[in-house]
Amino acid sequence: MSYWVGNQNFTSIPFLQVLGAATITGLLITVKLSLDPIVAPWIGKLNDRSTTGNRFVVLLTIVASTLLILFPLKMNIVIWLSLTILLLLLSTTLMNLNDAKIFLYATGQHRHSVISTYSMTSDLGAAVGPLLGFSFISFFGDLGTAWMTALLLITCSLSGTVIKRAFDRKRVVKINTML
Repeated sequence: MSYWVGNQNFTSIPFLQVLGAATITGLLITVKLSLDPIVAPWIGKLNDRSTTGNRFVVLLTIVASTLLILFPLKMNIVIWLSLTILLLLLSTTLMNLNDAKIFLYATGQHRHSVISTYSMTSDLGAAVGPLLGFSFISFFGDLGTAWMTALLLITCSLSGTVIKRAFDRKRVVKINTML
């Protein structure tokens, strides 16, 4: 994230122009981590009451993808900082919703293997993500990388929806054959 922060022009905010990109990035992540305990339970309650299933996740993914497309563009710094904080909060929301969905669908004797695979995959993604991100930026540029990331996010969300529907159909068939 410090790469994107370093590309912004902070001259309109005197306090921020004397700080380095790493410090501003740290401040943004601090804001995100400070809001996480407030946002996470609220999203959890909202998700528990939701009857729309994955539509909420897909909608939030589309919003996050749109923000990712806007993220590298040059704009007023206050708007960019607001967009960045919103994107960070959406990442928290999507992570919480995905965690809840995985724990909900990890049942039976394979529960531990599903949860460990999910944890390992998300940790691996957190480690490999910056490496791939910086590589893609050097090959495709800022805007190209942001657009590819947005497309990948939407593709993963829609794929997850298709997989969930197939899983639910398989579960219904299994339950019907047991009756």
